[in-house]
Amino acid sequence: MATLTDRILMNLELIDKTAFEAFEKEFFKSVRPSSLLKRFETPDEVARLVTFVCSPVASAINGAALRVDGGVVSSCF
Repeated sequence: MATLTDRILMNLELIDKTAFEAFEKEFFKSVRPSSLLKRFETPDEVARLVTFVCSPVASAINGAALRVDGGVVSSCF
């Protein structure tokens, strides 16, 4: 999972948006090339899945591993 949080930004010390965009592009090119999304997920996107799972609409889902990972596929098996 590659969720963009304030902590990641603090650790990277990337304040400049242009520098971050360049970092993000290179990160997904070299570190996570199998990502379908090709960008960091936002905390809001993670929160949407949590909200869905906690809602009555998801009552038939149980015991499933639900991921917010931008479509990262490391293997087909």
